[in-house]
Amino acid sequence: MLFVFNEIFIIFKTNFPVGMNIDSDLFKINHRRIKLKRGRKLIAEPLLSDCVFRRSVILLVEYTSSGSMGLMLNKPSGIDLRQIVPSVGGVEESVPIFIGGPVGSNRLFYIHKLGHIIPDAVKLSDGLFINGNFDSIIAYIKSGNPVNENIRFFLGYSGWEGGQLDAEIEEGVWVVSPYKEVDLGACIAGEPYWNNAVREMGSEYKVWLSFPKVPWLN
Repeated sequence: MLFVFNEIFIIFKTNFPVGMNIDSDLFKINHRRIKLKRGRKLIAEPLLSDCVFRRSVILLVEYTSSGSMGLMLNKPSGIDLRQIVPSVGGVEESVPIFIGGPVGSNRLFYIHKLGHIIPDAVKLSDGLFINGNFDSIIAYIKSGNPVNENIRFFLGYSGWEGGQLDAEIEEGVWVVSPYKEVDLGACIAGEPYWNNAVREMGSEYKVWLSFPKVPWLN
């Protein structure tokens, strides 16, 4: 796959299991057909058993015939930006880093609402951008500006080969949300963020909220 986003490489290695398994015959909903494109959110169906993507919400940051790329919005890594970017070590506000996906776990990405002041940022949707000049991002943080409501950092990304994401949606692995707004401040919530994304989808999806994470243990 070929992506145009600039990347910051961090000497930090994490291994993630791969592969997914979902019982596609249970609790099916006739999903509304929504066009895939940059800025859309993907919501994992509740029976998805893959330990990386379970109860995840993914922001699609690229979608082409050659491949697609996304960042998981609600999977905190337990690492703070101050641990891997020494120049922000004196900043008082904790800046959590999220797991963007199982691919390229030493690559740092960031989404933000600062496209008007960050050169070279790529627009994802109205008011939301990815990457851009990293020095400008760091300068913004070190100046004492609010961070967590405006910027989210990710190690790694989620990637699909050409046609793979479309096939997974057809198989019922993901549902595409029609709602583009991303509340960066709420991403820290983890699974509750998935719950809220499901509630946005409407009453027919309410049953998803009662599904156990591991159905065969109930």
